[in-house]
Amino acid sequence: MTEHEHHEHMNHHHEMMQHEGHKMAVNAEMPAHEMNHMHHGTDFLRRLWGSLILALPLLALTPMMGTAWQVIPDFSGNQVLIFLLGTALYVYGGWPFLTGTRDELRAKQPAMMTLIALGITVAFVYSSWQMLIGGAMAFWWELATLILIMLLGHWLEMRAVMRANSALESLASLLPKEATKADGSVIKLSDVQIGDVLRVSVHERIPADSQLVSAHAKIDEALLTGEAALVHKHAGDALIGGSVNGDHVIEIQVTKTGAAGYLAQVQQLVARAQEQKSRVETLANRVASWLFYAAISVAAVSFVVWLITDTLNMAVMTAVMVLIIACPHALGLAVPLVSARMSALAAQRGLLIQNKTPLEQTAALRYVLLDKTGTLTQGDFSLKKLVNWSDLSDDEILAAVQALEGGSTHPIALAIQKMPIAHNHNFSHAHDAQTIAGVGVRGEIGADVWQVTRQVGQHVVTETGTVSYVWRGDEAIAALVLGDQVKLDAQDFIHQINARGLTPVLVTGDNSQAAHAVAAQLGIDEVHAGVTPEQKAVLVTDYQKHGGVLFVGDGVNDGPALAQADLGVAIGAGTAVAIDSADVVLSQSRPLDVVGLLDLAAQSRRKMAQNLWWGAGYNVLAIPLAAGVLAPVGVTLSPMIAAVLMSVSTVVVAVNALRLR
Repeated sequence: MTEHEHHEHMNHHHEMMQHEGHKMAVNAEMPAHEMNHMHHGTDFLRRLWGSLILALPLLALTPMMGTAWQVIPDFSGNQVLIFLLGTALYVYGGWPFLTGTRDELRAKQPAMMTLIALGITVAFVYSSWQMLIGGAMAFWWELATLILIMLLGHWLEMRAVMRANSALESLASLLPKEATKADGSVIKLSDVQIGDVLRVSVHERIPADSQLVSAHAKIDEALLTGEAALVHKHAGDALIGGSVNGDHVIEIQVTKTGAAGYLAQVQQLVARAQEQKSRVETLANRVASWLFYAAISVAAVSFVVWLITDTLNMAVMTAVMVLIIACPHALGLAVPLVSARMSALAAQRGLLIQNKTPLEQTAALRYVLLDKTGTLTQGDFSLKKLVNWSDLSDDEILAAVQALEGGSTHPIALAIQKMPIAHNHNFSHAHDAQTIAGVGVRGEIGADVWQVTRQVGQHVVTETGTVSYVWRGDEAIAALVLGDQVKLDAQDFIHQINARGLTPVLVTGDNSQAAHAVAAQLGIDEVHAGVTPEQKAVLVTDYQKHGGVLFVGDGVNDGPALAQADLGVAIGAGTAVAIDSADVVLSQSRPLDVVGLLDLAAQSRRKMAQNLWWGAGYNVLAIPLAAGVLAPVGVTLSPMIAAVLMSVSTVVVAVNALRLR
């Protein structure tokens, strides 16, 4: 098993959803390496039982651990039977380790499989040679127990890995196999198309990402977001495929299928994160490689020393023990298993990790730079006031603004689009309308160029709220004052950020009055208002001169800042989870989830550190012990004890990783 193959053990099992046109086909397709992982687990268990059948008579026929005691006394031909059983056990039970050694050597990365294979091969060859020359000392008993314990240890390890992955695997089973159309007909989920209107019964799972057609509904999103309470939805609200309908029948209209759906994107994000090696994981693999060469060197030296000072039998046994006890299996598992567990737990709570490395460095964070709209506030604007300096009516201005904002997804634009106004044909159609990131929108209405921006004209509005100015040509003709509500958990979020010794900083493109009003309400002292997306990235760079920076934004205009920050978190992404600039995407609009993310990262760092210390420290102590440094005071090991200690170290690391909550 090469280092690459071992790393693949840590990858999450997930079902990939394939999208063909507008049809959805849910396929249980797994990557080849994950299929291999499942196959290896089954193969180790099968070989464990087969090896046990071969080992029991071999153990009964041979002296136990170098003593003269054995279950079945010697009889004519017993040596031949012992040799046949030992050879079968070596080939059948040792096959995974022998083939793993071949792969490691081909990749020029000898590691744990090579050490195990060397140990059992030396024991087998020496025992066979002893039988041929009629010698009394052999390692058949040790060989049998060694192979059994190695197979058991690897099987237990893979069970632990699969348990770490189970949280993510559960996402794959959330979608039902069938869906009911509005006319009552039942169709396969793979036949559902975008635009289909489906009926969802009481306590039934939502079959696909969709929009609520019914007037209202109560939806259980606990398995997707961790939110225990039922979420109230109204007509037009988005529903996530896999969530559970409440206490009355509803109708929904499908908006996304297949790979575009929320669950599929969650699985793909986590799978990509697991394929990416982190800094700590790379360090662990490097240390494991060093331990391999250290073990070979110590085994060779101990063999020579014991050959000179004792017997060949003692020299071979010591070398075998060093090779077995030094297997860096625990060290190889130390980080990947914690990482797999962290990603699965995070995904189960709607924290979608795209880049693991920044999470290992959260202890260095000093500043939390926060976008305002959609991050600390609801982003659900309403028009508080229209200030009109033109000869046009209010309805005409609002009609023009709606025409300009028709293609924008910014929260302010969405609020303007929802405003009920009288239809006006003269101002209802805009040509060449385009969004200018961080500035506003512009387009042509009639013969004039119109703009909606935050740029102040000859008139200044001092109202508290988000102010957008409407321009016709070179003249600001109106101002829209929009109100937004602070999120319910935003104040608690800022309090907890402060309690952690971090400095919150409000960074927004909104005007100074609105920014300072929100900052005062939440207790934020440092405020930067009226900044563009590019200026946000510059601010991140400036703060990074004084410490690590976490940037939290809504993913709309915050791409440059998210990418520049030491840790970029996109919050309030809803079902739009594929935000390339962020290291972590929060599927819900809860600022407190950022605190949960930091807590999970801190716990994961502790688990990784504990596992690394155990994995490396175990080898540092165990290798000299196996080499016999304490033999002068009567403390020695046997190959079986060495194998037990090696397996125990692996189980300790796996159990410690699974204790991550």
